[in-house]
Parts: sequence; C-alpha cells; structure tokens
Amino acid sequence: MDAGVVDNGGWECQVTASSFTADDALSSKIAQLAVRVAPSPPLLEVDTVQVTERRNFTVKEGQSATINCISRHGNPAANIKWFIDSDELPSESYSQRNTSESDQVNTWQAESTLHHTYLKEDHGRSLRCVAMHQAYPTKSKDVHVTIDVQYAPTVTLQGTPTGDVEEGVDSLALRCVVDSNPAANIQWRRVGDVDVFSFQEMVEFNPVSRKHSATYTCEARNLVGASDPISAKIDVKYAPLILQVGPAPTLTAGLYNHTLMDCQAEGNPPPSYTWIQTVSDTGEQINRGHNATLLLESVSYEHQGQYACVASNIIKGEEKQVVSDAVRLEVVGKPQVLRYTVDRNIEVEKGEDAVIQIVFCSDPQPSRTSWEWGSLRLDAGNGRGRYTAETLGKNSRDDCYNARLRVQETDLADARDYILVVENDHGADRYAVGLLVN
Repeated sequence: MDAGVVDNGGWECQVTASSFTADDALSSKIAQLAVRVAPSPPLLEVDTVQVTERRNFTVKEGQSATINCISRHGNPAANIKWFIDSDELPSESYSQRNTSESDQVNTWQAESTLHHTYLKEDHGRSLRCVAMHQAYPTKSKDVHVTIDVQYAPTVTLQGTPTGDVEEGVDSLALRCVVDSNPAANIQWRRVGDVDVFSFQEMVEFNPVSRKHSATYTCEARNLVGASDPISAKIDVKYAPLILQVGPAPTLTAGLYNHTLMDCQAEGNPPPSYTWIQTVSDTGEQINRGHNATLLLESVSYEHQGQYACVASNIIKGEEKQVVSDAVRLEVVGKPQVLRYTVDRNIEVEKGEDAVIQIVFCSDPQPSRTSWEWGSLRLDAGNGRGRYTAETLGKNSRDDCYNARLRVQETDLADARDYILVVENDHGADRYAVGLLVN
C-alpha cells in the first residue's frame, strides 16, 4: 500500500453478510494508522521576524530574552529541544505548543518558546533549536544562530608604575584596556580637572615631569552602560632644588644671643636637611642641625664661619643631593676664652720654664690683654724679670688669638693661679690657670 497523509486515521476490516437476511457480517477492531510526515526544517523567529543563520541573536547580559523555534507540516508534531553549543538547556526554560496545520490536513505545527537569561560568557556561542522526528533521515534537524551578548564595559589598566618614576629620566604609558560589547568610548580624566584629559586608549608621558603628577582615571561607556572608573596615581620623583636660603648672605649675631637660618627646598620625596658649618681657616666641617630651620642658641665665637644647607632625598635607592650657597655668620661681642682648649692646671719641674697658653676670641679686637697674679699685672707684649707676656698671636680661627705667659726657671714660689684678662668695647672675660711646680 502506498500510504499518504490522507490515509491517516482509523481503519476497520469488514466481512459482509452471506445473504441479505443473514446476520453473519463481521467487523474487526479499529486500527489507527499514523502516516509519518517529515516536518519542514525548523526556523527561528524573534517578535514574528525570522532570524536566519547568517544573523546574530542580540541580547543583553543579565536580561531574559525570548526566541521561538517553529517546525511545520510534520506528522506527528516534532519534539523540540534547545542547546547552547552542545549544552542542553533545562526543559523548564522553554514550552512547546502543537497546533494542526490549516493548509495541509493531518499535519502539525510545533512551536517552542525559549525564555533564557544570557551571560557574558555566552557571547559568540551557538544557540541551537533541534527538531526531532522519526521521519527525518537523521532523526533530527537543527537551526542555529550566534549569540550576541551585549554588556557594559569593564576596564583594566596596564602600565601602572610599581617603582619610582624619575623626572626627565623615565617614560610612562598608561593603557586603558576595555572589555565591552558593543565597542565603548574611552575617557581619561585627571582628578581635579573639569575637562576630559584624553579620549585615546593610551596616554603617554615621554619623559615624565613633575607636572604629570596626579591621579588619572579611565572610564568606558557604550549603549549598555558605563564601567566603574579605575585609577592610577602617578607620583613623579625629582631631585631637591634649593629655593631660598638665608635670611641673608651674611649674618651678624651678638655673643651669647641666638640666631636663625632658614632653608627652603623642593623635591619629591620631600627632602631632608643638614646644616654644615665650615670653620674658616681650618676648613673643619661641623654638622649643626637636621631641620629646615637652624636655631643657634647662646652663640659663641665657635659658631662663626660659613654655613651651607644640604637638601637630599632618595630616588630608586640613590641619594640625590644639592648644596645651597653659603651663609656667613659673624659673631660680635665681648672677648670669650675658649675654655675647652685650656688645661685648668699645668705642671713643671722646678727650674724648668713654664708656658701658659690660652686661646680667646674677640670681635672687635681686644683693647687690652693682660696677665694677673698676686698684686702684679703684666700687659701682653711686656716682660718683668723672669715673666714675659708675649705679644698676641693669631689663632687659626677667625677673630681668635693665642695669649702666652712665659715663666723662666720656675721656683716653688711661682706655684699659683695666673689669670688672663681680655677686654674690648663690649666687655671683658677672665680665666685662671694654675701652675704646679714640683
């Protein structure tokens, strides 16, 4: 029998009666005949518009989207399933409705509606509708489209420095890497500025300078939304520069008063300070302080000399240093004996010559220098018997002098204190040295 779809239905075998009046006719039980008819290949529709395999199925990340798969003119109706690539979607995400075809009797239309929420990871994968039917030569036919998941941008930064960036030495390139669909527009902003800094993917600083120090943010935006901004802090390092030192190239301080010196320097990292005094004539260098402001209290003649401010910082593990112009400090006042340079007592053997030497400073110059012992007084440059007050000698220190008293062929009676008295217009100082005669 060459069955056709019109033969679809119930069939019964009958045997007619042997005569008109006989009641011996027979009928079999009704047998149902289902003539299988292969459906047309399935097709996809979105909002009643067919989606061909050459087109994308565009959806938004995180939002549910609806698509229909239709299989027509099959008998019985096809059974439809959905897949993403080879992963079958759960049956509860779609429903199937079968209706009889109006243009071809005894055939059916199967329509499956898929409601599914897509993830970013689904972008570029294949959404497949599979119609299964025993009349298909391969038992199934499918139709597929490429999933186009649109999602808001996310951004990452490349090139953010991990170490020191030095002015005039290093270059820097910051790249704003965007992941989005569709493509996004990029905006670079410098924190604190109103205007957009750049619309390019990459911003370059070649070489970097201190004016580039700032926090830069990158943000991307497309039709779906905007990314969270991501930021990079650029902190350009540079060596110290002395801006000002003073308050003047030359300072004058009164003896035992106080005086201030100030140093202003810029640098990144902020510089540390060291004040170095260079003693005139000797060239000795003395560390006097570690602050931007140097306070010298109870100034003595020992503070007289050249002062330099040294500003330094560390960049890439290397010390950067700059030295200011010198500030000269002049000390004026009454004479001052440098007591730390003199022994309180000196000892000689009887008959030996004794020399007592005392260093003192005076600005202005001393008006009178003398030695006193007992009831006697002997001015410098004079002598009396075995006693000679030598003429003042210039000490290596500025405004300082060596005073010497020589006692020849000492005797036990010479054992006593010998007092140096120094005077100028501002006052006087005195200091006693004991002579011991064995």
